[in-house]
Amino acid sequence: MQVKEIKIEDLDPKQFIKQKINEISSAVGSDTAINALSGGVDSSAVTMLGYRALGGRLKTYFIDSGLMRQDEPQQIVSWFKELGIPVEVLDAKEQFFNALKGITDPEEKREAITQTFYKDVFGQLVRERSQSLF
Repeated sequence: MQVKEIKIEDLDPKQFIKQKINEISSAVGSDTAINALSGGVDSSAVTMLGYRALGGRLKTYFIDSGLMRQDEPQQIVSWFKELGIPVEVLDAKEQFFNALKGITDPEEKREAITQTFYKDVFGQLVRERSQSLF
């Protein structure tokens, strides 16, 4: 991957958005894509770009780890619903709590959360949904 510096005076957000939408459309083609929404800046931006590129062919899931503030998952889903983007909540609290059981080291907790999210929960979701979607 080539890294290129972008100077503020050269930044064109509308062009950037258009380019990313085209890249997503090209990569997915006429297929369906699956993404996970956490409510953070990165996943929210990806969800917005993906939805603009694919519309209903983007299947967005909020994975509820049970580690967020009370009612925060529902608030995030509500925000995206107001924007016209459907988000399905996947309750994965049990998997996350089991993965964290007995772990006290912060770095080990971070790794357990990461592995549970990508390998166990989201990975399984993609495997299951991709068989039924494609």
